[in-house]
Amino acid sequence: EKKLSIEAFEKLNNEILTESKKKILFIILELEEAGPSIIGQELGFSLSTSYRELIFLEKNKLLSPDSSGKRKLSKKGLKYLEYYSNNI
Repeated sequence: EKKLSIEAFEKLNNEILTESKKKILFIILELEEAGPSIIGQELGFSLSTSYRELIFLEKNKLLSPDSSGKRKLSKKGLKYLEYYSNNI
């Protein structure tokens, strides 16, 4: 089962996540939560681009929404960042 997990993270890292999506995950790791406006300010994205990127990460179960509409890292998101940090 661990091997499947590593393969899933490798697929995320190599095929699914762009550099900007990885940056968003690290920003949320640092800030604990963020919405589209914070992501837009940090990365120079428009509000609509930031929202679209957050929704993509949420659909891939790397982020989860909180009651205020901001996103925070899910368990899968935290594990991905741990994998990424250990394999770059």
